[in-house]
Amino acid sequence: DSRGRKPLIPIAETIASCQVQPYGIQKALVEEKLVPCINFKPYIYSELLMTLPDFVSQFFPTCDINNCREVLTDVLGVDLYQGN
Repeated sequence: DSRGRKPLIPIAETIASCQVQPYGIQKALVEEKLVPCINFKPYIYSELLMTLPDFVSQFFPTCDINNCREVLTDVLGVDLYQGN
């Protein structure tokens, strides 16, 4: 973007072809905390994503969300995804 930040990766749209929903919210145990997550790929519930606000509030509550984003992307090389 104009601030020099790494762009978010868009998640591809999925068309539901049956009664089962392609995405679902579930709790995952991360560092001894149950955190809300959503599956990364449609109909595959073993690869999960967490929102950046949830990540910051659960693990770094005193940090600014933009600073956390910068550390994740620029320092640690973590890819961030943009929800639909």
